[in-house]
Amino acid sequence: MNQLLEPDAARQAEERLRGLVAGLALGSRLPPERDLAVDLGLGRTVLRPVLAKLTAEGWLERRQGAGTFVARRPGSPIATGLSEELSRRGVAFEVVVLDVARVPAPAHTGLEGDVVEVRRARGVGGETVSLETTWLPGAWSVGLDVVSLSGASLYGLLARHGDAPHTVAESLAAVIADPGTAALLGVPDGSALLEVNRAARAEDGRVVEVSRTRLRADRFHLRSSADDRHPGASLAALLTFTPEENR
Repeated sequence: MNQLLEPDAARQAEERLRGLVAGLALGSRLPPERDLAVDLGLGRTVLRPVLAKLTAEGWLERRQGAGTFVARRPGSPIATGLSEELSRRGVAFEVVVLDVARVPAPAHTGLEGDVVEVRRARGVGGETVSLETTWLPGAWSVGLDVVSLSGASLYGLLARHGDAPHTVAESLAAVIADPGTAALLGVPDGSALLEVNRAARAEDGRVVEVSRTRLRADRFHLRSSADDRHPGASLAALLTFTPEENR
């Protein structure tokens, strides 16, 4: 009887784990093995060989003393964002969806017609450190709202709808915080900020995401080395986060 059940249990474990990984952003850290087994409703003896299989296939990466992370794999998008890079560096963060609205495409985006505008705040240690506005084209995005986006990976959603970001064009500028932005970031009006403007394209060349991210200049600084230049690295890969206590 057990010999008949084991293959089915392994198949179910693999399906559940693959489904979980597919919805996570590259660089995301998986829960500890014990918690992951509970979350997926699996025994640890069933889960372990599936973790090993997905690691061997390149879906997961195990880092000694750090945990298991979603890794780059064949067919995955090559572009990464700030959330992926913070996860890769082991920085714990929270993302709060501030607003989701259907709006005419802003002229600077180069998009046409109506788009979905998503405004999000990213926090570290209870402190808001960045504000991001993203414009998403495509009929699939019409039904998005604050609830559906809370806790979700935007790049994961794009990938599931066939719009996985493959390449990006970015620019970096120094800007001054306007009163509204300053209030949300908890900095004085007129403070210096870093602004990253980004346009992501699918493999077929379509623009699938345009975003503007404003970051506290007292929390992020640029650093570049050969080790930072991993495949798919974006400007976010060069940003190092500095906690308040280390200033």
